Amino acid sequence: MTKKLTFNFQVLATLALLLVSLTLLSGCKVPVDTDDSMMNSDETMMNSDETMMEGDETMMEGDEWSMDGEDAMMKKDSEVMENQSDDAMMKKDESMMEGDSMEKSADDVMSYVSGMTQPYQLAAYNQAVQDGKTVLLDFYANWCPICRANAPSLKSAAGQTDAIVFTVDYDNEAALKKQLGVTSQSTYVLLKDGNEVARISGAQSEAEFVAF
Repeated sequence: MTKKLTFNFQVLATLALLLVSLTLLSGCKVPVDTDDSMMNSDETMMNSDETMMEGDETMMEGDEWSMDGEDAMMKKDSEVMENQSDDAMMKKDESMMEGDSMEKSADDVMSYVSGMTQPYQLAAYNQAVQDGKTVLLDFYANWCPICRANAPSLKSAAGQTDAIVFTVDYDNEAALKKQLGVTSQSTYVLLKDGNEVARISGAQSEAEFVAF
């Protein structure tokens, strides 16, 4: 009897272990497609990386196009500025040439006036001589006290005579001084038809200038 009970107990225990094993096995299902899922995930990540790399390359190409466009604009702006600078220089040169031409023309057509003293100009002097006028040349220096003292008297006398009175810059008209042999300031030379007819120097009154 005891042996029979022991055998039954062992059988029951064995069955219990089998049930427990089956329960454990049924609860632990191992997915067979785990490796495939991981491989698919890796491929997806690789595709994503390739897409990002393509996007970066596109952005780099866009940056290169942008830089090329900026370089082209800078070159165009530089060319425009150079052209404007050249135009400005040409206009400036033209203005200077026109100014020189106007000054030259003014000297060429400059005429003399009677009844007053006037600065010496070669064109006006030559015109007066050509017209047969009597000419009085006043060799004047700003630093000369006698020249300054005689100036009012000569100015008044000029309105009372037919002579054309020119005030000659003693310091700058070296050629004319040499031509007429003038060696000192406050020298007054009277000419008719371009030839010297009289000369005085030093302090003079209004009456003396008129009589001269």
